[in-house]
Amino acid sequence: MPMEFRLHLPAPPLSRCVEHLWVARSSAADPTVEGDQFPAGGVSVLFNFGPPQALIDVERGSLTWFDGAWVAGERECPLRLGAPAGADLVGAQFRPGAAGAFLDVPLGELTGRIVDLAAFWPDAAAVRERLALAHDSGARLALLERELGARLLRAASAVRVPGHARLDGLVEHAVDALRRRGPGASIRDLAEDLGLSGRHLGRVFAERVGLGPKALHRVLRFQRVIGAVESVAPPSWAAVAAACGYFDQAHLIRDFRRFTGITPTTYLARRSADPNFAVAGDAVR
Repeated sequence: MPMEFRLHLPAPPLSRCVEHLWVARSSAADPTVEGDQFPAGGVSVLFNFGPPQALIDVERGSLTWFDGAWVAGERECPLRLGAPAGADLVGAQFRPGAAGAFLDVPLGELTGRIVDLAAFWPDAAAVRERLALAHDSGARLALLERELGARLLRAASAVRVPGHARLDGLVEHAVDALRRRGPGASIRDLAEDLGLSGRHLGRVFAERVGLGPKALHRVLRFQRVIGAVESVAPPSWAAVAAACGYFDQAHLIRDFRRFTGITPTTYLARRSADPNFAVAGDAVR
């Protein structure tokens, strides 16, 4: 059977921190597939229950194998994944800047990195074991949602360093403002609205989000493109460019290549059930 990919939107208050949960599963008879996962602006946490996964950092030319649970930091380039036959994964995509409370680390330390989840959750192996015992994808998603919800409650009740709560609120407000203001958002206006200098806002984002405000704005704009073409075939790229805040179609193509390594037209030919994942051209075997 083809790979199963399923998204789940968590309920409040977890939805303030987690964009979505997901499962991806394939049978042992399915071919091994390599493809590229695109930047989404936030940290991802993944649990693997199948064969080891190959994670290839295309920019650095490094290969890492993971067979347990890991954290993928924010990035501005695609991450190449090797999904073997019998793949079996569940994960959470955090909203920009929202994973710090769950990992208790400045998210700037994770930018462009892939780190074993045990570095942040001493009980990561136990959580993975409980998820592995879930009888189907729905049960696994529900269990992960409960696990993250419990961690959010513990983080909310923990004694925090003075000023952290204010910074967390500021970052959440700033990210929401970038989303609301859409394509025409001005980073300078945003900083002024928050009572900060542009330089101060940049430092806060570098630490608490992992991407600067301009970089995050570009990623969010790119994600609007992915959403805009998800159910349109074939799209007018000039119209998409105008609707998503690009100067012109050429501007959209340049940004698209930066985040995906391919052109928008190639993306349409290679996209998968996960709109943020495209199969590599020569990678099915």
